[in-house]
Amino acid sequence: MNPKNIYRDCYRESDYKMGPDRRARMNAAIRATGCSRSMLDVGCGRGELLDDHSDEFRLCMGAEIVPELCDGRWVIEIGSVTQLPWGANAFELVVCADVLEHIPPGDSEQALRELWHVADRALILHVAWFSHKWKLPNGEMIDLHCNKREMDEWLQLISRVLSPTKVISETFGRCGLVVIS
Repeated sequence: MNPKNIYRDCYRESDYKMGPDRRARMNAAIRATGCSRSMLDVGCGRGELLDDHSDEFRLCMGAEIVPELCDGRWVIEIGSVTQLPWGANAFELVVCADVLEHIPPGDSEQALRELWHVADRALILHVAWFSHKWKLPNGEMIDLHCNKREMDEWLQLISRVLSPTKVISETFGRCGLVVIS
């Protein structure tokens, strides 16, 4: 089944959204960067972080694979996190919350390279390493988190692929926040 169709079905459920704890962690991390010029939220979903920070950034944009969530103003449709339509250093801050665990494991390196490529100053990632079972319309159960990795595995991958100058990470139960600059 096409991932766009799977996530279309997910977003039809009103409770498929960013939870309050994760939202608070992401908001705190975004503010801690001190960035104010431009922010891109890749895999922005319903746009919660865009709503929270649109007054703090001169340019605030989202990118999403689910066309119904794209408004053409703040949020544009993209095909994949592995092929973003912006050039190098296009956004001062790039955030990507709970996306990487949803992509095929073989795409992880390219996704990280692409996110880092469009980030000028900082990249914030939020990743989870638990199963997220979802029932498809045909009754089949799938795990939406097909790319689960423990935090140390994500950090090793980030260090190997990006060679960042600074990485700050923190874990919260079965999730983790990584700030890369």
